[in-house]
Amino acid sequence: MKIKTIDNNEIIEISDNIFNKKYNSNLVNQIINTELSLKRNNTKLNKNRSKIAGSNKKP
Repeated sequence: MKIKTIDNNEIIEISDNIFNKKYNSNLVNQIINTELSLKRNNTKLNKNRSKIAGSNKKP
């Protein structure tokens, strides 16, 4: 397969085994969701059992 580059209008040849595939929207969706979830900052503090005050004490 031959394609034309945007930068300098050069024509290059790429392998059909890699680039001539059917579009898989489910796979693209999974990749995007994975990348976005990895970029999230996990800075919110989650309270564990020792951080919750007075949840199991009698008044």
